[in-house]
This record gives sequence, C-alpha cells and structure tokens, in this order.
Amino acid sequence: MFRVEVSVKPGFPDPRGEALQKDIHDLGIATADRVRVSDVYLLEGALSHKEAELICQELLADPIVEEYSIGEAPLVAPEDAHAVEVAYNLGLMDPVEESVSKGILDLGITTVESVKTAKRYYLWGELS
Repeated sequence: MFRVEVSVKPGFPDPRGEALQKDIHDLGIATADRVRVSDVYLLEGALSHKEAELICQELLADPIVEEYSIGEAPLVAPEDAHAVEVAYNLGLMDPVEESVSKGILDLGITTVESVKTAKRYYLWGELS
C-alpha cells in the first residue's frame, strides 16, 4: 500500500485552508492562525513505487502549485501545528475514489486494487 499526500506548495495560497480558517473564526475560535488542507490517497495493491509516482504526476497533483509525498505512514505534522485527518466511514461511497480508480486504469495501471481518500488538516495557533 502507498499513502500519497498532495498539498499546495509553500508560497502558494491555499483557498480551502483560508476558507476553513474563516469558518473557524466565525465559530468564535480566533486563535486559529493558519490552516492548510491536504488530500490523502491510499493506493492498495501490488503497484510499484514507479507506478505510484506516475499516478501522482499524471493524475493526483498539479505540478505548478502542488507537491506530493509518497510513503506508508502519515507525514509528521510540523512541530508547531496540529494535524487532523478525516475519512469516509467504512461502507459509505466516496465519489473521488471511483474517479481516481478510473483515472488510474486510463493510465494503463492495473495493479491498484482499491483507492481510499481522506482530507488532512494542519492547524496552527493556540487551540485546545
């Protein structure tokens, strides 16, 4: 299994993070200084690292504004950030999973047995 995390490159705005930070402030939590959002993909199957790289480069990440990491475990959150990961409950349909699976097949990669997705949120500030 490969775990892929796709996020906006440093120096580029993160519109999803900025919108979420505004929502957090609207809830009265003014201490959230910054929020970044990453997309997480769990690729299960007998795929090679080279195939995982191809999937990232051709399908999952926009090379202009996004970067990705490939590993087996979640990235460690920066020392001064909190990390929260949210995924669909087992048995619930995630439309992104289906479209990513189709895109992988369109790339000619048949070794991926399943795709799961999640969102990972990095939050900075005094939060409790």
